[in-house]
Amino acid sequence: MVYPPPMSKQPHRRRNRAGPRPKRAKEPEPVTPLQSQSGSAAADRCNTAIVIVLIIIGSAAIWTRMHRSESSSPTAQISPITNVTAAAKLVTNTEPAPPPSSSSNQPPISDNFLDGFLTLAPDGNAKAAATGTIHNNEMLETRYQEMLAAFEERRDLEDQMMRSLKQSDSTQTELLQMRGRELNERFNTLLSKFEGELKNARTARPDAAIIQWLTGELLQYVGGEPAETLPYFERAVKAGLQRPHLLASLARARFEANQFTNSLAVARQALALAPTNRYAWETYGRIALGNEQFDDVLRRLEQSFPPPVSRPAWTVSTAERAARLATAWRAESTQREAERAVNNLPRVRLLVRHRHYARDAQGSATSRIEITGDETIELELFEDQAPLTVANFIHFVESGFYDGTSFFVAEAATHVRAGDPNTRNNDPSDDSEGGPGYTIPDEFDRPDARPFFRGTIGMVNTGPGTAGSQFFITLVPFEQFNGHFTVFGRVASGQAAVDAITIGRTSPEQGHFGRLIPGDLLVRAQVLRKWSHPYLVTRNSAPTNQ
Repeated sequence: MVYPPPMSKQPHRRRNRAGPRPKRAKEPEPVTPLQSQSGSAAADRCNTAIVIVLIIIGSAAIWTRMHRSESSSPTAQISPITNVTAAAKLVTNTEPAPPPSSSSNQPPISDNFLDGFLTLAPDGNAKAAATGTIHNNEMLETRYQEMLAAFEERRDLEDQMMRSLKQSDSTQTELLQMRGRELNERFNTLLSKFEGELKNARTARPDAAIIQWLTGELLQYVGGEPAETLPYFERAVKAGLQRPHLLASLARARFEANQFTNSLAVARQALALAPTNRYAWETYGRIALGNEQFDDVLRRLEQSFPPPVSRPAWTVSTAERAARLATAWRAESTQREAERAVNNLPRVRLLVRHRHYARDAQGSATSRIEITGDETIELELFEDQAPLTVANFIHFVESGFYDGTSFFVAEAATHVRAGDPNTRNNDPSDDSEGGPGYTIPDEFDRPDARPFFRGTIGMVNTGPGTAGSQFFITLVPFEQFNGHFTVFGRVASGQAAVDAITIGRTSPEQGHFGRLIPGDLLVRAQVLRKWSHPYLVTRNSAPTNQ
Protein backbone atom coordinates (compact mmCIF):
# COMPACT_ATOMS: atom_id res chain seq x y z
CA MET A 1 0.00 0.00 0.00
CA VAL A 2 1.18 3.51 -0.80
CA TYR A 3 0.81 6.24 1.79
CA PRO A 4 0.39 9.74 0.38
CA PRO A 5 2.04 12.68 2.14
CA PRO A 6 -0.47 15.44 2.96
CA MET A 7 0.82 17.88 0.38
CA SER A 8 0.88 18.09 -3.37
CA LYS A 9 3.26 19.81 -5.71
CA GLN A 10 0.96 20.22 -8.65
CA PRO A 11 2.18 22.80 -11.14
CA HIS A 12 -0.64 25.00 -12.34
CA ARG A 13 -0.48 26.90 -15.61
CA ARG A 14 -0.31 30.54 -14.61
CA ARG A 15 1.28 33.68 -15.98
CA ASN A 16 4.52 34.72 -14.29
CA ARG A 17 4.12 36.62 -11.04
CA ALA A 18 6.42 39.15 -9.52
CA GLY A 19 8.15 38.42 -6.25
CA PRO A 20 10.63 35.89 -4.91
CA ARG A 21 10.31 32.39 -6.33
CA PRO A 22 11.55 29.43 -4.30
CA LYS A 23 13.39 26.56 -5.86
CA ARG A 24 11.42 23.38 -6.20
CA ALA A 25 12.52 20.67 -3.85
CA LYS A 26 13.33 17.39 -5.54
CA GLU A 27 11.31 14.48 -4.25
CA PRO A 28 11.73 10.74 -4.76
CA GLU A 29 9.34 9.14 -7.19
CA PRO A 30 6.62 7.20 -5.36
CA VAL A 31 6.00 3.55 -6.02
CA THR A 32 2.42 2.99 -7.11
CA PRO A 33 0.31 -0.11 -7.76
CA LEU A 34 0.39 0.70 -11.47
CA GLN A 35 4.16 0.82 -11.46
CA SER A 36 4.34 -2.59 -9.84
CA GLN A 37 2.20 -4.28 -12.51
CA SER A 38 3.97 -6.83 -14.63
CA GLY A 39 3.33 -8.02 -18.16
CA SER A 40 2.58 -6.24 -21.41
CA ALA A 41 -1.19 -6.56 -21.02
CA ALA A 42 -1.23 -4.13 -18.11
CA ALA A 43 0.97 -1.72 -20.05
CA ASP A 44 -1.30 -1.94 -23.08
CA ARG A 45 -4.34 -1.18 -20.96
CA CYS A 46 -2.58 1.83 -19.46
CA ASN A 47 -1.52 3.10 -22.89
CA THR A 48 -5.05 2.72 -24.19
CA ALA A 49 -6.37 4.67 -21.21
CA ILE A 50 -3.83 7.42 -21.88
CA VAL A 51 -4.93 7.85 -25.49
CA ILE A 52 -8.61 7.83 -24.65
CA VAL A 53 -8.42 10.22 -21.73
CA LEU A 54 -6.31 12.68 -23.70
CA ILE A 55 -8.73 12.57 -26.63
CA ILE A 56 -11.74 13.18 -24.43
CA ILE A 57 -10.26 15.87 -22.24
CA GLY A 58 -8.43 17.55 -25.12
CA SER A 59 -7.75 21.21 -24.80
CA ALA A 60 -10.18 21.83 -21.93
CA ALA A 61 -8.07 20.35 -19.15
CA ILE A 62 -8.17 23.40 -16.92
CA TRP A 63 -11.86 23.96 -17.66
CA THR A 64 -12.52 20.44 -16.41
CA ARG A 65 -10.53 21.16 -13.25
CA MET A 66 -12.46 24.33 -12.50
CA HIS A 67 -15.79 22.60 -13.18
CA ARG A 68 -14.74 19.35 -11.55
CA SER A 69 -17.36 16.93 -10.34
CA GLU A 70 -17.72 15.31 -6.95
CA SER A 71 -15.10 12.76 -7.92
CA SER A 72 -12.42 15.43 -7.63
CA SER A 73 -13.65 17.13 -4.49
CA PRO A 74 -11.55 17.12 -1.31
CA THR A 75 -13.58 14.15 -0.11
CA ALA A 76 -13.21 12.25 -3.36
CA GLN A 77 -12.30 8.67 -3.99
CA ILE A 78 -9.25 8.11 -6.21
CA SER A 79 -10.23 7.47 -9.82
CA PRO A 80 -8.89 4.11 -11.06
CA ILE A 81 -8.52 5.13 -14.72
CA THR A 82 -5.89 7.66 -15.74
CA ASN A 83 -2.44 7.63 -17.25
CA VAL A 84 0.57 6.30 -15.39
CA THR A 85 1.99 9.69 -14.42
CA ALA A 86 -1.34 11.03 -13.25
CA ALA A 87 -2.01 7.77 -11.41
CA ALA A 88 1.20 8.19 -9.44
CA LYS A 89 0.13 11.70 -8.46
CA LEU A 90 -3.36 10.60 -7.54
CA VAL A 91 -2.03 7.95 -5.23
CA THR A 92 0.50 10.23 -3.57
CA ASN A 93 -1.36 13.52 -3.36
CA THR A 94 -3.81 14.68 -0.76
CA GLU A 95 -5.99 16.16 -3.43
CA PRO A 96 -6.91 14.46 -6.72
CA ALA A 97 -4.81 15.72 -9.61
CA PRO A 98 -6.22 17.65 -12.55
CA PRO A 99 -6.85 15.73 -15.79
CA PRO A 100 -3.74 14.44 -17.60
CA SER A 101 -1.93 17.26 -19.37
CA SER A 102 0.47 17.34 -22.26
CA SER A 103 1.94 19.88 -24.65
CA SER A 104 -0.95 19.20 -27.02
CA ASN A 105 -3.83 19.94 -24.66
CA GLN A 106 -3.15 23.44 -23.39
CA PRO A 107 -6.23 25.63 -23.11
CA PRO A 108 -7.02 27.44 -26.36
CA ILE A 109 -7.03 30.87 -24.73
CA SER A 110 -3.85 32.85 -25.27
CA ASP A 111 -1.85 34.49 -22.50
CA ASN A 112 -2.33 37.81 -24.27
CA PHE A 113 -6.08 37.39 -23.98
CA LEU A 114 -5.80 36.66 -20.25
CA ASP A 115 -3.52 39.63 -19.72
CA GLY A 116 -5.92 41.85 -21.60
CA PHE A 117 -8.80 40.73 -19.42
CA LEU A 118 -6.94 41.32 -16.20
CA THR A 119 -5.52 44.72 -17.16
CA LEU A 120 -8.88 46.06 -18.35
CA ALA A 121 -10.40 48.06 -15.50
CA PRO A 122 -13.12 45.91 -13.89
CA ASP A 123 -15.17 48.96 -12.98
CA GLY A 124 -15.64 49.85 -16.62
CA ASN A 125 -13.48 53.00 -16.66
CA ALA A 126 -11.34 51.71 -19.49
CA LYS A 127 -13.33 51.45 -22.71
CA ALA A 128 -11.95 51.08 -26.18
CA ALA A 129 -13.42 50.82 -29.63
CA ALA A 130 -14.31 47.19 -30.24
CA THR A 131 -13.91 45.43 -33.53
CA GLY A 132 -15.87 42.46 -34.75
CA THR A 133 -19.32 41.26 -33.78
CA ILE A 134 -20.72 42.28 -30.40
CA HIS A 135 -23.79 40.28 -29.45
CA ASN A 136 -26.40 41.52 -27.03
CA ASN A 137 -26.55 39.99 -23.57
CA GLU A 138 -29.07 37.33 -24.50
CA MET A 139 -27.08 36.13 -27.50
CA LEU A 140 -23.82 36.13 -25.53
CA GLU A 141 -25.37 34.04 -22.78
CA THR A 142 -26.72 31.66 -25.44
CA ARG A 143 -23.18 31.22 -26.75
CA TYR A 144 -22.03 30.34 -23.25
CA GLN A 145 -24.86 27.85 -22.74
CA GLU A 146 -24.01 26.19 -26.07
CA MET A 147 -20.43 25.79 -24.91
CA LEU A 148 -21.57 24.32 -21.59
CA ALA A 149 -23.84 21.86 -23.40
CA ALA A 150 -20.91 20.75 -25.57
CA PHE A 151 -18.80 20.31 -22.46
CA GLU A 152 -21.47 18.14 -20.81
CA GLU A 153 -21.70 16.04 -23.96
CA ARG A 154 -17.96 15.50 -23.85
CA ARG A 155 -18.18 14.44 -20.22
CA ASP A 156 -20.99 12.00 -20.95
CA LEU A 157 -18.90 10.51 -23.74
CA GLU A 158 -15.98 10.12 -21.36
CA ASP A 159 -18.21 8.08 -19.05
CA GLN A 160 -19.18 5.86 -21.97
CA MET A 161 -15.55 5.35 -22.92
CA MET A 162 -14.63 4.38 -19.39
CA ARG A 163 -17.37 1.74 -19.41
CA SER A 164 -16.20 0.53 -22.82
CA LEU A 165 -12.66 0.17 -21.52
CA LYS A 166 -13.80 -1.86 -18.54
CA GLN A 167 -15.80 -4.15 -20.84
CA SER A 168 -12.83 -4.52 -23.26
CA ASP A 169 -15.12 -3.62 -26.18
CA SER A 170 -12.52 -2.53 -28.76
CA THR A 171 -15.05 -1.83 -31.53
CA GLN A 172 -17.17 0.41 -29.33
CA THR A 173 -14.06 2.11 -27.98
CA GLU A 174 -12.88 2.95 -31.50
CA LEU A 175 -16.25 4.44 -32.40
CA LEU A 176 -16.26 6.50 -29.23
CA GLN A 177 -12.74 7.72 -29.97
CA MET A 178 -13.92 9.04 -33.33
CA ARG A 179 -16.87 10.72 -31.67
CA GLY A 180 -14.50 12.21 -29.09
CA ARG A 181 -12.42 13.87 -31.81
CA GLU A 182 -15.56 15.37 -33.31
CA LEU A 183 -16.70 16.70 -29.95
CA ASN A 184 -13.27 18.17 -29.26
CA GLU A 185 -13.35 20.07 -32.54
CA ARG A 186 -16.88 21.32 -31.88
CA PHE A 187 -16.10 22.39 -28.34
CA ASN A 188 -12.94 24.26 -29.36
CA THR A 189 -14.83 26.06 -32.12
CA LEU A 190 -17.54 27.17 -29.70
CA LEU A 191 -14.97 28.19 -27.10
CA SER A 192 -12.95 30.23 -29.57
CA LYS A 193 -16.07 32.03 -30.77
CA PHE A 194 -17.23 32.71 -27.22
CA GLU A 195 -13.78 34.01 -26.28
CA GLY A 196 -13.71 36.58 -29.05
CA GLU A 197 -17.29 37.75 -28.59
CA LEU A 198 -16.93 38.11 -24.82
CA LYS A 199 -13.73 40.08 -25.20
CA ASN A 200 -15.41 42.51 -27.59
CA ALA A 201 -18.51 42.78 -25.42
CA ARG A 202 -16.42 43.44 -22.32
CA THR A 203 -14.48 46.18 -24.07
CA ALA A 204 -17.71 47.88 -25.17
CA ARG A 205 -19.87 47.45 -22.07
CA PRO A 206 -17.95 45.91 -19.17
CA ASP A 207 -20.45 47.07 -16.55
CA ALA A 208 -23.24 44.78 -17.78
CA ALA A 209 -24.07 42.12 -15.18
CA ILE A 210 -23.90 39.26 -17.67
CA ILE A 211 -20.52 40.50 -18.92
CA GLN A 212 -19.25 40.56 -15.35
CA TRP A 213 -20.50 37.03 -14.74
CA LEU A 214 -19.09 35.54 -17.95
CA THR A 215 -15.79 37.34 -17.45
CA GLY A 216 -15.49 35.58 -14.09
CA GLU A 217 -16.30 32.24 -15.71
CA LEU A 218 -13.66 32.71 -18.38
CA LEU A 219 -11.04 33.87 -15.89
CA GLN A 220 -11.86 30.79 -13.85
CA TYR A 221 -11.30 28.67 -16.93
CA VAL A 222 -7.84 30.08 -17.64
CA GLY A 223 -6.77 29.55 -14.03
CA GLY A 224 -7.88 32.68 -12.24
CA GLU A 225 -7.57 32.67 -8.48
CA PRO A 226 -10.53 33.50 -6.21
CA ALA A 227 -9.10 36.99 -5.63
CA GLU A 228 -9.42 37.56 -9.38
CA THR A 229 -12.71 35.83 -10.13
CA LEU A 230 -14.73 36.70 -7.01
CA PRO A 231 -15.17 40.42 -7.79
CA TYR A 232 -16.76 39.63 -11.14
CA PHE A 233 -19.20 37.09 -9.72
CA GLU A 234 -20.06 39.34 -6.78
CA ARG A 235 -20.67 42.38 -8.99
CA ALA A 236 -22.96 40.34 -11.22
CA VAL A 237 -25.02 39.16 -8.24
CA LYS A 238 -25.08 42.64 -6.73
CA ALA A 239 -26.46 43.95 -10.03
CA GLY A 240 -29.39 41.56 -9.63
CA LEU A 241 -28.37 38.71 -11.91
CA GLN A 242 -29.71 35.39 -10.62
CA ARG A 243 -28.45 32.39 -12.56
CA PRO A 244 -27.89 28.97 -10.97
CA HIS A 245 -24.55 28.63 -12.72
CA LEU A 246 -23.43 32.09 -11.59
CA LEU A 247 -24.35 31.38 -7.97
CA ALA A 248 -22.66 27.97 -8.10
CA SER A 249 -19.46 29.50 -9.52
CA LEU A 250 -19.56 32.22 -6.86
CA ALA A 251 -19.96 29.55 -4.18
CA ARG A 252 -17.01 27.59 -5.55
CA ALA A 253 -14.79 30.66 -5.68
CA ARG A 254 -15.68 31.53 -2.08
CA PHE A 255 -15.02 27.95 -1.00
CA GLU A 256 -11.58 28.08 -2.65
CA ALA A 257 -10.97 31.31 -0.72
CA ASN A 258 -11.70 29.43 2.53
CA GLN A 259 -14.96 31.34 3.02
CA PHE A 260 -16.73 28.18 4.13
CA THR A 261 -19.91 29.55 5.71
CA ASN A 262 -20.52 32.13 2.97
CA SER A 263 -19.91 29.58 0.23
CA LEU A 264 -22.48 27.20 1.73
CA ALA A 265 -25.19 29.87 1.82
CA VAL A 266 -24.68 30.73 -1.86
CA ALA A 267 -24.48 27.06 -2.88
CA ARG A 268 -27.89 26.53 -1.27
CA GLN A 269 -29.27 29.47 -3.26
CA ALA A 270 -27.99 27.93 -6.50
CA LEU A 271 -29.56 24.60 -5.59
CA ALA A 272 -32.89 26.25 -4.76
CA LEU A 273 -33.01 27.77 -8.26
CA ALA A 274 -32.02 24.52 -9.98
CA PRO A 275 -32.63 21.57 -7.62
CA THR A 276 -31.82 18.92 -10.25
CA ASN A 277 -28.98 20.70 -12.07
CA ARG A 278 -25.75 18.72 -12.06
CA TYR A 279 -23.36 21.67 -11.72
CA ALA A 280 -25.41 23.17 -8.89
CA TRP A 281 -25.56 19.81 -7.14
CA GLU A 282 -21.87 19.02 -7.53
CA THR A 283 -21.04 22.47 -6.17
CA TYR A 284 -23.42 22.19 -3.23
CA GLY A 285 -22.34 18.60 -2.49
CA ARG A 286 -18.67 19.47 -2.30
CA ILE A 287 -19.23 22.58 -0.18
CA ALA A 288 -21.83 21.04 2.13
CA LEU A 289 -19.65 18.01 2.84
CA GLY A 290 -16.72 20.37 3.44
CA ASN A 291 -18.87 22.18 6.01
CA GLU A 292 -19.84 18.85 7.65
CA GLN A 293 -23.50 19.17 6.61
CA PHE A 294 -23.79 15.46 5.90
CA ASP A 295 -27.42 14.93 6.87
CA ASP A 296 -28.44 18.06 4.99
CA VAL A 297 -26.97 16.62 1.78
CA LEU A 298 -29.00 13.42 2.21
CA ARG A 299 -32.17 15.38 2.97
CA ARG A 300 -31.81 17.66 -0.06
CA LEU A 301 -31.16 14.67 -2.30
CA GLU A 302 -34.52 13.28 -1.23
CA GLN A 303 -36.14 16.65 -1.91
CA SER A 304 -34.57 17.05 -5.35
CA PHE A 305 -35.22 13.49 -6.45
CA PRO A 306 -38.23 12.22 -4.48
CA PRO A 307 -39.42 8.64 -5.06
CA PRO A 308 -40.37 7.24 -7.49
CA VAL A 309 -38.03 9.58 -9.40
CA SER A 310 -34.79 7.75 -10.04
CA ARG A 311 -31.64 9.59 -9.08
CA PRO A 312 -29.11 10.37 -11.82
CA ALA A 313 -25.96 8.27 -11.72
CA TRP A 314 -23.88 11.33 -10.93
CA THR A 315 -25.58 11.68 -7.52
CA VAL A 316 -24.53 8.22 -6.34
CA SER A 317 -21.03 9.10 -5.13
CA THR A 318 -22.30 12.18 -3.26
CA ALA A 319 -25.04 10.18 -1.53
CA GLU A 320 -22.70 7.37 -0.56
CA ARG A 321 -20.05 9.73 0.74
CA ALA A 322 -22.57 11.75 2.73
CA ALA A 323 -23.99 8.57 4.30
CA ARG A 324 -20.54 7.30 5.32
CA LEU A 325 -19.51 10.65 6.76
CA ALA A 326 -22.81 11.08 8.59
CA THR A 327 -22.34 7.72 10.31
CA ALA A 328 -18.72 8.49 11.23
CA TRP A 329 -19.67 11.99 12.43
CA ARG A 330 -22.32 10.64 14.81
CA ALA A 331 -19.72 8.39 16.43
CA GLU A 332 -17.17 11.22 16.59
CA SER A 333 -19.74 13.61 18.08
CA THR A 334 -20.59 11.11 20.80
CA GLN A 335 -16.88 10.76 21.58
CA ARG A 336 -16.42 14.52 21.78
CA GLU A 337 -19.41 14.95 24.07
CA ALA A 338 -17.93 12.41 26.45
CA GLU A 339 -14.60 14.25 26.37
CA ARG A 340 -16.29 17.59 27.08
CA ALA A 341 -17.98 16.09 30.11
CA VAL A 342 -14.63 14.99 31.57
CA ASN A 343 -12.78 18.06 30.28
CA ASN A 344 -9.24 16.88 31.02
CA LEU A 345 -7.56 16.32 27.64
CA PRO A 346 -4.19 18.00 27.09
CA ARG A 347 -4.36 21.40 25.40
CA VAL A 348 -1.85 23.48 23.46
CA ARG A 349 -2.10 27.09 22.31
CA LEU A 350 -0.48 28.31 19.09
CA LEU A 351 0.23 31.99 18.48
CA VAL A 352 0.09 32.51 14.71
CA ARG A 353 1.26 35.63 12.90
CA HIS A 354 -0.40 36.23 9.53
CA ARG A 355 1.84 37.83 6.95
CA HIS A 356 2.33 38.34 3.22
CA TYR A 357 4.74 39.90 0.76
CA ALA A 358 4.31 43.64 0.50
CA ARG A 359 3.56 45.14 -2.91
CA ASP A 360 5.11 48.13 -4.58
CA ALA A 361 3.30 51.12 -6.08
CA GLN A 362 2.65 49.15 -9.28
CA GLY A 363 1.11 46.25 -7.35
CA SER A 364 3.98 43.82 -7.87
CA ALA A 365 5.12 41.61 -5.00
CA THR A 366 8.39 42.52 -3.29
CA SER A 367 10.66 40.55 -0.96
CA ARG A 368 9.53 42.63 2.04
CA ILE A 369 7.19 40.79 4.43
CA GLU A 370 4.25 42.59 5.98
CA ILE A 371 2.49 41.41 9.16
CA THR A 372 -1.30 41.46 8.90
CA GLY A 373 -2.18 40.35 12.45
CA ASP A 374 -1.75 37.78 15.23
CA GLU A 375 -4.29 35.15 16.29
CA THR A 376 -4.37 32.20 18.68
CA ILE A 377 -5.45 28.63 17.99
CA GLU A 378 -6.21 26.21 20.81
CA LEU A 379 -5.67 22.50 20.19
CA GLU A 380 -7.15 19.59 22.11
CA LEU A 381 -5.01 16.45 21.99
CA PHE A 382 -6.40 12.90 21.80
CA GLU A 383 -4.03 11.25 24.23
CA ASP A 384 -6.26 8.19 24.72
CA GLN A 385 -6.15 7.26 21.03
CA ALA A 386 -2.63 8.51 20.15
CA PRO A 387 -0.52 8.55 23.34
CA LEU A 388 2.86 8.23 21.61
CA THR A 389 2.13 10.99 19.13
CA VAL A 390 0.78 13.32 21.81
CA ALA A 391 3.85 12.72 24.00
CA ASN A 392 6.09 13.58 21.05
CA PHE A 393 4.07 16.72 20.23
CA ILE A 394 4.08 18.00 23.83
CA HIS A 395 7.84 17.36 24.01
CA PHE A 396 8.34 19.60 20.96
CA VAL A 397 6.07 22.31 22.35
CA GLU A 398 7.76 22.40 25.75
CA SER A 399 11.24 22.45 24.21
CA GLY A 400 10.40 25.37 21.89
CA PHE A 401 11.00 23.22 18.81
CA TYR A 402 8.10 24.79 16.91
CA ASP A 403 8.69 28.40 17.96
CA GLY A 404 9.66 30.57 14.99
CA THR A 405 8.80 28.02 12.32
CA SER A 406 6.22 28.73 9.63
CA PHE A 407 3.21 27.17 7.96
CA PHE A 408 4.86 26.28 4.68
CA VAL A 409 1.84 24.72 2.96
CA ALA A 410 -1.61 26.29 2.88
CA GLU A 411 -3.82 24.64 0.27
CA ALA A 412 -7.17 26.27 -0.35
CA ALA A 413 -10.11 24.34 1.11
CA THR A 414 -7.75 21.49 1.94
CA HIS A 415 -5.23 21.80 4.80
CA VAL A 416 -2.35 23.76 6.32
CA ARG A 417 0.96 22.23 7.25
CA ALA A 418 3.68 23.14 9.79
CA GLY A 419 6.35 21.69 12.07
CA ASP A 420 9.43 21.80 9.82
CA PRO A 421 12.51 23.40 11.48
CA ASN A 422 13.94 24.10 8.02
CA THR A 423 11.40 26.91 7.61
CA ARG A 424 13.51 29.04 9.96
CA ASN A 425 16.20 29.50 7.29
CA ASN A 426 16.03 31.67 4.18
CA ASP A 427 16.11 28.77 1.73
CA PRO A 428 12.57 27.68 0.81
CA SER A 429 13.85 24.80 -1.32
CA ASP A 430 14.34 22.56 1.73
CA ASP A 431 10.93 23.27 3.27
CA SER A 432 9.06 19.99 3.90
CA GLU A 433 12.33 18.07 4.29
CA GLY A 434 13.15 18.89 7.91
CA GLY A 435 12.47 17.00 11.12
CA PRO A 436 13.87 16.15 14.55
CA GLY A 437 16.36 13.56 13.33
CA TYR A 438 14.21 10.60 14.32
CA THR A 439 10.78 9.11 13.61
CA ILE A 440 8.01 7.86 15.87
CA PRO A 441 5.65 4.87 15.64
CA ASP A 442 2.39 5.28 13.72
CA GLU A 443 -0.91 5.06 15.55
CA PHE A 444 -3.33 5.32 12.63
CA ASP A 445 -3.89 1.55 12.63
CA ARG A 446 -5.23 1.40 16.18
CA PRO A 447 -8.81 0.10 16.45
CA ASP A 448 -9.81 3.30 18.26
CA ALA A 449 -8.06 5.65 15.80
CA ARG A 450 -10.00 8.87 15.24
CA PRO A 451 -11.15 9.97 11.74
CA PHE A 452 -10.37 13.18 9.85
CA PHE A 453 -12.98 15.93 9.94
CA ARG A 454 -12.72 19.71 9.67
CA GLY A 455 -10.07 20.97 12.10
CA THR A 456 -8.48 17.56 12.70
CA ILE A 457 -4.75 17.49 13.47
CA GLY A 458 -2.69 14.75 11.84
CA MET A 459 0.96 13.76 11.59
CA VAL A 460 2.72 14.13 8.26
CA ASN A 461 4.35 11.00 6.90
CA THR A 462 5.80 9.80 3.62
CA GLY A 463 5.11 6.15 4.37
CA PRO A 464 4.74 3.88 7.38
CA GLY A 465 7.08 4.73 10.24
CA THR A 466 8.24 8.11 8.86
CA ALA A 467 6.36 10.62 11.07
CA GLY A 468 8.60 13.06 12.90
CA SER A 469 7.71 16.64 13.80
CA GLN A 470 5.60 17.89 10.88
CA PHE A 471 1.84 18.10 11.38
CA PHE A 472 -1.15 19.33 9.42
CA ILE A 473 -4.64 20.65 10.15
CA THR A 474 -7.48 19.80 7.78
CA LEU A 475 -9.91 22.47 6.61
CA VAL A 476 -12.49 19.93 5.41
CA PRO A 477 -13.24 16.26 6.20
CA PHE A 478 -10.90 13.77 4.51
CA GLU A 479 -12.05 10.17 4.40
CA GLN A 480 -9.03 9.06 2.39
CA PHE A 481 -6.61 10.13 5.14
CA ASN A 482 -8.14 7.65 7.59
CA GLY A 483 -5.84 4.69 8.13
CA HIS A 484 -2.87 6.51 6.58
CA PHE A 485 -2.08 9.36 8.98
CA THR A 486 -2.21 9.46 12.77
CA VAL A 487 -4.95 11.71 14.15
CA PHE A 488 -3.83 13.16 17.48
CA GLY A 489 -6.11 16.12 18.12
CA ARG A 490 -8.51 18.76 16.88
CA VAL A 491 -8.91 22.53 16.83
CA ALA A 492 -10.86 23.35 20.00
CA SER A 493 -11.05 27.08 19.21
CA GLY A 494 -9.68 29.36 16.52
CA GLN A 495 -10.71 27.48 13.39
CA ALA A 496 -11.22 30.81 11.62
CA ALA A 497 -7.57 31.60 12.34
CA VAL A 498 -6.59 28.29 10.73
CA ASP A 499 -8.73 29.10 7.68
CA ALA A 500 -6.95 32.47 7.38
CA ILE A 501 -3.41 31.06 7.42
CA THR A 502 -1.93 32.85 4.41
CA ILE A 503 -4.98 31.76 2.48
CA GLY A 504 -4.02 29.91 -0.56
CA ARG A 505 -0.57 29.06 -1.46
CA THR A 506 3.05 28.80 -0.48
CA SER A 507 4.90 28.48 -3.78
CA PRO A 508 4.19 28.24 -7.51
CA GLU A 509 4.48 24.46 -7.24
CA GLN A 510 2.06 23.87 -4.36
CA GLY A 511 -1.62 24.28 -3.78
CA HIS A 512 -4.37 24.97 -6.26
CA PHE A 513 -3.26 28.27 -7.68
CA GLY A 514 0.42 29.04 -7.26
CA ARG A 515 0.49 32.37 -5.43
CA LEU A 516 3.78 32.88 -3.63
CA ILE A 517 3.52 33.65 0.10
CA PRO A 518 6.10 33.73 2.88
CA GLY A 519 4.10 31.40 5.13
CA ASP A 520 2.41 32.46 8.35
CA LEU A 521 4.68 32.33 11.38
CA LEU A 522 4.12 29.98 14.30
CA VAL A 523 5.46 32.49 16.82
CA ARG A 524 5.05 30.36 19.91
CA ALA A 525 3.49 27.08 21.05
CA GLN A 526 2.51 26.69 24.71
CA VAL A 527 1.16 23.77 26.73
CA LEU A 528 -1.97 24.84 28.57
CA ARG A 529 -2.82 21.54 30.20
CA LYS A 530 -1.41 18.02 30.35
CA TRP A 531 -1.70 14.90 32.42
CA SER A 532 0.51 14.30 35.45
CA HIS A 533 2.71 11.53 34.00
CA PRO A 534 6.05 12.19 32.26
CA TYR A 535 5.80 12.73 28.48
CA LEU A 536 8.60 10.55 27.11
CA VAL A 537 9.37 10.27 23.40
CA THR A 538 9.19 6.79 21.85
CA ARG A 539 11.42 6.56 18.77
CA ASN A 540 11.50 4.06 15.94
CA SER A 541 14.62 1.91 16.01
CA ALA A 542 15.34 2.21 12.28
CA PRO A 543 17.64 5.10 11.26
CA THR A 544 16.07 7.96 9.34
CA ASN A 545 17.05 11.20 7.64
CA GLN A 546 13.96 12.99 8.97
